[in-house]
Amino acid sequence: MEQTIIQKGNKIRDVISRLMYKTYMLSAIIDHEKDTVDNFERVAATIVGDGYIKNVAVAPNGVVSKIYPLFGNEILLGRNLLVAGASKELAKQAEEKGMLVFGGPFTSPQRDDVLIGILPIYSGIDNEENRFWGLVVITLKYPAILEEFDLHSLALLGLTYELWWVNPDNREKIIIASSSRSRTEQEYYIEKNIPIFNAEWHLRIGIKKGWYEYTENLLMALIGIFISILIAFIVQKSYKLQILTEKLERLAHIDALTGVYNRHYFVEYVTLQIEKIKRNKSNGFIVMFDLDFFKKINDTYGHTAGDEVLRVVPSRIRLCIRPYDILARFGGEEFIIFIQQIDMENVCNIVERCRIALEDKPILYEGRTISVTASFGIAELIPEDGINIAVVHADEALYSAKKGGRNRYSVYNPHSVADLL
Repeated sequence: MEQTIIQKGNKIRDVISRLMYKTYMLSAIIDHEKDTVDNFERVAATIVGDGYIKNVAVAPNGVVSKIYPLFGNEILLGRNLLVAGASKELAKQAEEKGMLVFGGPFTSPQRDDVLIGILPIYSGIDNEENRFWGLVVITLKYPAILEEFDLHSLALLGLTYELWWVNPDNREKIIIASSSRSRTEQEYYIEKNIPIFNAEWHLRIGIKKGWYEYTENLLMALIGIFISILIAFIVQKSYKLQILTEKLERLAHIDALTGVYNRHYFVEYVTLQIEKIKRNKSNGFIVMFDLDFFKKINDTYGHTAGDEVLRVVPSRIRLCIRPYDILARFGGEEFIIFIQQIDMENVCNIVERCRIALEDKPILYEGRTISVTASFGIAELIPEDGINIAVVHADEALYSAKKGGRNRYSVYNPHSVADLL
């Protein structure tokens, strides 16, 4: 039963994360130096093609300059998101924290309820030292986005449910969905925390004790059985729903195990960035790394421990790279990072921080300590050569780092791959 509600919570998180990460597709078409947004309608039309997205917008300095679709959203043009509207605190939070934030439900100017994701964009290398360019916004239809979780069917069988999030600033509890009957002290329930970016969501499913001959364990078992049947029912829905599910899966950009981008999205994103690098004559770098002796970890501690290592490693790497650097799982125990608007020396500094973050702190798993190190390969992305060549060069540098003793990084050189450690 516990595993069942974990799966349901993960599905909620994965769907919202997949939709929110599309903000990066919009950020890729922003020219900071010229303060222009090229091909907005074309890219936005692709994003809004997902049935749960109401609209997308870009807001230089917080002021909405472009929105798609325009029809029905004209009222939002010229609105300063940092000073007006129900989501202004969320917009300020995005600017101050320099990260993708998510919140709601809010009442929009069109008088409908929405969930909102906001990504801050900065024009320089370090968002604490360089100019704030503006915001990218994705608005989700609410409560339509909750339909695929089929929460209302729980109430039909006498179960209570409640889905809410906690405002990180004032700890206010904001209800997203709930059954008509509120929970009482006599009710037994199970609860799952669902972290979604800055937001802290919670899902609770319970049953009120109607017959005193039922033990608590039996009631909890009934809840678990129902949820298992519910999930089986969702999986076996009509052919039309299966087609829709397959379409959504094809659109998914998140690696299920690690929670970072997958290989497909990484290639798609960097390909969009290449034209921007070429136009601005800026720098872009590919960093590939994989875990040293990962097979030995699986053989010694088991594949479950190996999966835990693969989950922990990217979470540590995220703390060492900048908010707008792109991290993805490239396959197996191999990961890849895209870094731009920075020189080689600073790229090496970032990579060294990543290496030390893994080496200095072993991973704890079921009372055991697992030491983890990684080898890194760095290559500059030459726009004329494309991403595939840059990946090959980074992979060659990675091989050189491993050949040189592992737990180090190497930089690709067209004449020789030089070990820097």
